[in-house]
Amino acid sequence: MEGLQKEKKQISFYSTRDNFVGSTYSSYSEEEDCDNVNYYQHLNNISKKFIEIDFENTESSNLPSLTDADVDFKYQNRRNFEQKMNISSHIECIFGIYADKTNSQTANPLIPQIIMWKNIHELSDVDYRNQLVAYIRSEIKKISKTRDSLNVGLSFKKLQERFNVRRDVPDGRILLHFLGYNHPKIEENKFYLPNENKPIPTSLLFDAVQCPSIFMFDCNNAAVVLKSLESYANSKQQDQTRQQVPQRKPIDWTDWFAFCVTDISEEIPVELHLPHDFLTSCVFTPVEISLTCHILQNFRNSHVGPCFPIDETIQKLLDKKRDKIMRTVLAISDAIAAASLPEELYDKLIRKDPLLKRITEGFLLSQFLLKNYQIHPQSYPMIKDCSSHRLWQNLKSELNSVIYSSMSPFQDLQITSIFKMAIDTVRNNKFAHYKPEYYSLILNSIGTEYTVEAFTILSEFASFDEERRKVLSRNANFSAVFNLTLNTDPFSPSFHSLLYLVCCLIEEEPASMYELPMSQDFETLINLMSNEKLNSDTKTLICVLLTSLSYSMNANIQRFMTIENVRDQIILNLNDKPRFTSWLLLLAKKFYDTPNVSKRSFISKGYHARIAFYILHKSYEVRAALFPLLESFLGVDDSVDCQIFLMLMFSLFDCSPLVRYSYVTFLEKFIESKKKNLPTRATLKMSESYNKIAGEWTLNNKEIDMSKMITNREFMMNIIDRIAESPETLRKCVEIALFSISLLAEDPNKSVQEFAFDLDKNLNRYTVNEDMYTYSSVSPSDSALETLEIKSSYNPSIFNYNDSCSDLLYRIFLRQVIESKMYKPLNSSSQNSMTCLPPAHLNYIGKTTAVKTNNGLDLSESYPTSIVYDKQSREYLVCNKLGNVLFKNKKINVNNLSSIEIADWHEPIVIAGTSDGCVTIWNPKNYNYTDRFRADLVRSNQNLVVCPFNSKPNLLTSRGIGGVIRMWDIEAMRFAGEWAFGGDSPVNSICLSPTNSNLAVVCHQQDLVQIVDIRQPEKVNSFSLDGTILSVHSNLCNNCAYLAATREGQIFKFNESSNCNCIMDMQSEILSFTASQTTPIIAVACSGMQGVVANLEGNVMHNLPEIANCCAAHQNLPLISFGTQDGCIVEYQISMS
Repeated sequence: MEGLQKEKKQISFYSTRDNFVGSTYSSYSEEEDCDNVNYYQHLNNISKKFIEIDFENTESSNLPSLTDADVDFKYQNRRNFEQKMNISSHIECIFGIYADKTNSQTANPLIPQIIMWKNIHELSDVDYRNQLVAYIRSEIKKISKTRDSLNVGLSFKKLQERFNVRRDVPDGRILLHFLGYNHPKIEENKFYLPNENKPIPTSLLFDAVQCPSIFMFDCNNAAVVLKSLESYANSKQQDQTRQQVPQRKPIDWTDWFAFCVTDISEEIPVELHLPHDFLTSCVFTPVEISLTCHILQNFRNSHVGPCFPIDETIQKLLDKKRDKIMRTVLAISDAIAAASLPEELYDKLIRKDPLLKRITEGFLLSQFLLKNYQIHPQSYPMIKDCSSHRLWQNLKSELNSVIYSSMSPFQDLQITSIFKMAIDTVRNNKFAHYKPEYYSLILNSIGTEYTVEAFTILSEFASFDEERRKVLSRNANFSAVFNLTLNTDPFSPSFHSLLYLVCCLIEEEPASMYELPMSQDFETLINLMSNEKLNSDTKTLICVLLTSLSYSMNANIQRFMTIENVRDQIILNLNDKPRFTSWLLLLAKKFYDTPNVSKRSFISKGYHARIAFYILHKSYEVRAALFPLLESFLGVDDSVDCQIFLMLMFSLFDCSPLVRYSYVTFLEKFIESKKKNLPTRATLKMSESYNKIAGEWTLNNKEIDMSKMITNREFMMNIIDRIAESPETLRKCVEIALFSISLLAEDPNKSVQEFAFDLDKNLNRYTVNEDMYTYSSVSPSDSALETLEIKSSYNPSIFNYNDSCSDLLYRIFLRQVIESKMYKPLNSSSQNSMTCLPPAHLNYIGKTTAVKTNNGLDLSESYPTSIVYDKQSREYLVCNKLGNVLFKNKKINVNNLSSIEIADWHEPIVIAGTSDGCVTIWNPKNYNYTDRFRADLVRSNQNLVVCPFNSKPNLLTSRGIGGVIRMWDIEAMRFAGEWAFGGDSPVNSICLSPTNSNLAVVCHQQDLVQIVDIRQPEKVNSFSLDGTILSVHSNLCNNCAYLAATREGQIFKFNESSNCNCIMDMQSEILSFTASQTTPIIAVACSGMQGVVANLEGNVMHNLPEIANCCAAHQNLPLISFGTQDGCIVEYQISMS
């Protein structure tokens, strides 16, 4: 295994192009494997083959958390995108109707007749025919590789012969190009073909080309045909609708376009120096026709000679500048189209076909150029007159610059100034009041000297919100932008921005990937994934792009998937970078899902263990992404499957619902692969302690630290290597899997619960007592969950599962990447820094002399039960009796609420504990979505106490007797430790020391106070208070002290060395008690009494007028709030003097 050694060298996926097309890396066949081979290897042996990763020091991804868009996992886990209906097909065939030169009625042969920028009087009849056809074909092929069928002098007989064109072009769009030179004037329903004396009805043309089609009339009185064409198309559509027997493939008679250079009764300008193929010139040679018209209107005396413009005047002016001017002219036309056309019409005319795009741009240019001649080009569907758009003035300036630069050697040509103008306008406005035309211009500036600026500003614009991404998606040509990624230096500043821009376009319109040709080359991008010099976030975006492309079924990317060396290198590229690794795992899933991939080859190389080790990673995205890949390789060997399962089984207790959902899909596949080994009876005893569960599940006779099993690589390897080949292990793993599904069937997350419940219902093998479903799916410590009456005639069809959750993860991860504003590499260090407000120490001087009411909040639904202040602002959270939680003008419902806090982790996060043992984490940016996980397994109706850290995103919880304190790493979304400090009554309140985050005060319901060190399972101090302890708070004024209140009415003050004193006796039941951390204020709400504000010595400063049932004090500001029985919140500001 040369590629698996620790000293991994910088290699490319391919050494030559031949490696891709040859058979060197042919896919591994299952038939080549030996059925009798033992594929099991110890984890310690496998780990030596790969570069070791320090999982304990990995970081979370720092990507945006899940949002309301991710509430329904099942809905998200669907096919990612379907190919859009081809509303506007590509042009595949062209009919040209052109008169013969011999039919010319020109009276004076000395007057030039300009067509294709030549005086056709100088051409013979044969040369005219040949050169016209060659000119049209040449110009079309510069724009688009279109199959053309050009006919000069097309007769009625030849037209009839062309009726079978739809047999050759059944789906493509046909362009009928009519050049009116030397033709009789067309009428509404009369159309003369060359060399024909009798007109034919216009409908006959429509019958010849049918739909989809385009009509381009470059003649006098051109718009007269629009009415007849539209009428005929409507009648054909109605006839088709009325048919009793539908056609095998109905024709959409609404899918046609027409462009006419003149309106009814108008003629192409009778100007000696203008071409007769005016609209054709606007389409194929927009620079020449623009410069010609501009000179005729503004520089006639200095630049127009007898043979203008077919002399050398235009060529000399353009010199080597034609390409730059062409870019400017087309960019302006495109920008005006973006600003003027309705979205659907813009999509059809500009986005679908390059030739149709050019025709549309030429038509808009003709509107502007013919305005001074009082000519009004018309179209179907109607495009409004855009001849007065302000951007045309920029075209005039550019043309003036071309002419003046030829007249004066001191004036330099600034041909790309319009692009600079657009970039500066957008940057100066800071993306506010954005207009589509500016972003269209910036997109068209790519390829100029402003490319780097363009990529940066477009990607930053896309990062703002979905509305702005829609603007870019509407204007950008995905295929063109994608091809730029292949031609951009990967180490240039613009490469990363370009990748992000492409990902934004994919996220907004996934079907745009079908625009890429099947022969698209992806080798460059695949090779870049193994380039160690490239930034990790840049490689992440490459993985995003390749994973997205794998969904598009592009033939070339599918061929790459069959190359074993490519698949191996994806696995070997896994590292500790969370964003890159999570996407690499999704990409590996797509590559290993291709046909003929050997499961045994995957296992024999140890890849299963290398991937499963990532369950130790701190990023929940990485943990979630490994399940879809690993589940594809179950069933090779029972020992290997058990090895994988043992490494992943504690995902049952993961805080992230996304990980738990992925775990359910894995359990589904695992049980399916082990259906022959299902036990006839299984008994699992559940303990209150997570460490006891870990001990039982790993066949130990004593507790083991579960937190080490999910964080410490060496510890996990030693445990699993000891038990993986045990005869009991397979049965134990199946029992745990069945039990896990039962537990997850009542998961606090609705999506996880429904998925697991359906699976559990399909299995239909549990019989439990009715009361077991009262609070949770977990049996109490003194009962057993039994598996009963498993039918021997097991039917595998009950496993009606989906492919995997990889589609769900793809959608969520892609949204996270876009919303992370990763248009430039993220700075992980800045992301990890906490934003805690330093405490404001206020000195206590004397008595309170004033009380000021700030505001009131009406809670008409129900009276408030608790209030919590946000430490970083003056906002507060309110809970009422109905379980509603109101914060930042938003509301969620939390059933069975028992405790609630606001944690300041980057931003205010609401943490709630419920009496069914669950924790709810709510980011107030969301209206509905919350992260919920089970923090206690005991089946009871006991309060769950929550206590968030302020210095880091960790959380302490406790529930029930025994003094069991658990810590959760919320940033990593996983269990972090468990300590049992003892106690005969449940924990009612936890308070962290404000000066030492390792110390906590734990107050039990019945009088016990413990001061504990959460780094070690030991108590620093413990003592008793007289009564039922309600809550405890810390205060930094003078010496650090703690204040606790008992329900019986007493308030105590103590420090970490005990020194406990009763400072107040309210002589009434206390309902709510609070103390400020940085101001010498405490507040008390007693049953039937007015709210009380006192100092730290227990001296009452104010008896407030309201009878309160809850209260709260701001931790940093002199603010107190009381909730009243009539449903109001009254806030007071305490002024010190």
